[in-house]
Amino acid sequence: GLDELALATEHLAIVNRASWDSFLESFSRYYTDFQAAVQALAALDCLHSLATLSKNKKYVCPVFVDDCEPVEINIQSGRHPVLETLLQDNFVPNDTSLHAEGEYCQIITGPNMGGKSCYIRQVALISIMAQVGSFVPASSVKLHVLDGV
Repeated sequence: GLDELALATEHLAIVNRASWDSFLESFSRYYTDFQAAVQALAALDCLHSLATLSKNKKYVCPVFVDDCEPVEINIQSGRHPVLETLLQDNFVPNDTSLHAEGEYCQIITGPNMGGKSCYIRQVALISIMAQVGSFVPASSVKLHVLDGV
């Protein structure tokens, strides 16, 4: 009765452990292959998501200017990618013009909850999205390759 059940349970645990150890040994031989496959799938998933978003939300291809041209970030009708989805038709696009020959920085003022932080994050997100090779939520974007945000 109980002794046989305890013996069967112990035998099952031993067999399970041996099977698991065998699996881990087999898996470890191909670990680098699995890791490379997972990395490739992750990159493909990311690219597919960016492509789908770009198509469905009417994103545009950013234009990068040469190093010989003055430094600039020029965004026309920029949209915050998350807020645009949440607010849908109620989102108001913003223009941004920062360049070495004039407006190189901006002082953003306004009341609490007026959108200052959202505007700044929008410019940063559009810049980062452009740097990683994504299309961006705007009617046009022109900027340099950036080394920091």
